[in-house]
Amino acid sequence: MINQAEARREFQGMTLSQHCPSVSHLLFADDSLFFCKATTQDSMRMAQILKDYEELSGQKVNLLKSSDIFGMRIPYSRKQHIQSVLGIYNVGGGGKYLGLPEQFGQSKTEAFQSIVDGVKKTVGGWYNQFLTAAGKETLIKSIAQAKPVYSMNCFLLPKQTCEKVDSILSEFWWGTNEHGRRKISWISWKRLALPKSEGGMGFKDLHCFNKALLAKQAWRLLINPSSLLARLYRGRYHRSSTFLESVGGRNPSYGWKSIQAGKSLLKKGLQVRLGDGEDTSVWDDNWLPVLPPRVVQQQGHRREMKVKDLWKPGIREWDEDKLAALLDLEDARLAKTIRLSRYAQKDEYVWPYTVDGVYTVKSGYWTATHIIPHEDQIEPPPGSYTQTCIMEDKDSAKTPTFLLEAQSVWRCANFVTLDGQGTLEENIRKLMSFTEIEDLSYEVTQPQEDARRGLQAAMEWLEANPEKHITERQRHATIQWEPPPEGILKCNFDSSFSRDSDSMAVGWIVRNHTGMFMEAGWTKLPQVDSPLQAEACGFLYVVQRIWCKGWRNVWFEGDNLELTNIINQQKKSMELVISFVILTFGFGSYHYAHLATSTGKKPSSRCLAKAYLRSQNSCMFLSSPPVWLRKYLYFPFTL
Repeated sequence: MINQAEARREFQGMTLSQHCPSVSHLLFADDSLFFCKATTQDSMRMAQILKDYEELSGQKVNLLKSSDIFGMRIPYSRKQHIQSVLGIYNVGGGGKYLGLPEQFGQSKTEAFQSIVDGVKKTVGGWYNQFLTAAGKETLIKSIAQAKPVYSMNCFLLPKQTCEKVDSILSEFWWGTNEHGRRKISWISWKRLALPKSEGGMGFKDLHCFNKALLAKQAWRLLINPSSLLARLYRGRYHRSSTFLESVGGRNPSYGWKSIQAGKSLLKKGLQVRLGDGEDTSVWDDNWLPVLPPRVVQQQGHRREMKVKDLWKPGIREWDEDKLAALLDLEDARLAKTIRLSRYAQKDEYVWPYTVDGVYTVKSGYWTATHIIPHEDQIEPPPGSYTQTCIMEDKDSAKTPTFLLEAQSVWRCANFVTLDGQGTLEENIRKLMSFTEIEDLSYEVTQPQEDARRGLQAAMEWLEANPEKHITERQRHATIQWEPPPEGILKCNFDSSFSRDSDSMAVGWIVRNHTGMFMEAGWTKLPQVDSPLQAEACGFLYVVQRIWCKGWRNVWFEGDNLELTNIINQQKKSMELVISFVILTFGFGSYHYAHLATSTGKKPSSRCLAKAYLRSQNSCMFLSSPPVWLRKYLYFPFTL
């Protein structure tokens, strides 16, 4: 009804500028927001639409729970008149909606103070409970740090707000004594925010996490430029530039400023997946397959040069002469590892820190904390974590007391000598040199005791894990080759990849529904950059080989789960996926499945992929299985 009225120009929605689309309504769950001009005609038409809706649907709008929001320049007399026309007398705009401020003043810290109060109230209810460290960790990660997530999805929280939340959580983590005083924080919260593998507890760095969440919004604006929000921002802030090239603009909203903060993280991790090469700059875009993404190291003078100019004329192949002339050796090598699809597609951005190339908050947070340096970033401590923390705190007044207590304890052992002549740092290092488990256990226990305990542990393990005698034939039978339906062939393939080699290889074997050998082979291919890309290139070659043989009803089976998910879900995260999709259109029956192999098991296709090492031929097609391959084929259906 609203769309029809707007189409007939009976009333007009809100427009931020002449280049922005008109917005007449927004719907969220059971809430509705309607926009129109503050005129008598538009107000009467809106009131009539609401009345017609009530008569047709049987649902009545609760005017007592509704409110009007007016622009700052609307005179008071007109506000009263519009309120009487609509029958809505509540004035909104200064409160909160879904926990978010409807309007922002000068102080953003005051606007988000409710987040700090909410976390403090939540944590305050846990103080009277007896909680272990594991219980505190769970509560902090799953509840306390999850409370501000919705707000951080939309806005960039001030650093002061994040620091207040961190202070509350730090006090809860370390606890208080019987007098209600805060205990000593032996490790800073920044260090506790490191992953457990790096000496921390895995708590979130709220500021980095906030940027990772906002980068998700920026990613959506980048890949969905036709969405309503993207068109609004484009018309308001970057009409003459792309989203990635946009800046703050004149008098920007706080929402747009927050998106810009997330975009700064996104830009540093984006990579271009080459299609037709017409939109990607050779010098300014991150198109090389390297992590972290970067531009080429050797900059040229033709700034307008595109990646397509590095290809051979009329052929989708790299021109090695141009690569050698324009790029340095490392960049030229990286460029040649990019396999170009034969089917022209537009260049597009991908997120290289995920398998499918789609940005995720998890990968963005890892990038923000590990790849991109930022203010107050904490590096993982090298060597002994405890030693490093004490050494960094050597000027603290509590450290000498700690050292004296440690000396009195270690003097009880006959293998530590403290003469009292060394400096504070020397004594700490001497004590810490005995805290490695291997040295300490050897000094405390005698070798005979170690041997006795080792024998006892070995006997217990043997009793709990009795030896199982498995014959070679039984091992082959543990993973069986499943035949396809009648009239369909099955092709097993595998790729061989090594970073130390200048080439890769793929092997394949084709059998029918009875297990009869149809064809096998192996071939060398140009080197690629990763095992996943090797599997993809090998699969593309096998599909082309099957197509040339005239077989149209074929099932394929490989052992790479990532490639299986990409192909079956048609995730365009690789340059070769579009080639797979187009080639498989011509098959009458097509299926791709994942083959799970046990540790140490060598499928026949893997043996074929390794066969080129023993052969002088770079390519081999077999119409009958070689002797060394038959043991993998003829029991009754083995790999």
